Amino acid sequence: MRAIAGEGGALFWNMHRAHGEAGWKDKFRAKLETDLMSRELMFLMGNIHRLPDRWMIISLFYPPKRKQVAAPQIPLF
Repeated sequence: MRAIAGEGGALFWNMHRAHGEAGWKDKFRAKLETDLMSRELMFLMGNIHRLPDRWMIISLFYPPKRKQVAAPQIPLF
């Protein structure tokens, strides 16, 4: 959960810097609720040398969702 907090913190500061004290909240919420949910969210996992048995989320990766292509399946028989 540490990386999600890091990503959220960076998003907060970027939105606060770009939109000011009054306008950052709506843009922050829109990014988390709308933009990230419309993409295919993936986690980049890793560990550190002090805790080799514990895995954590290092970063979020969110490419656009792939469009479903209706590929006809060839019959087996």
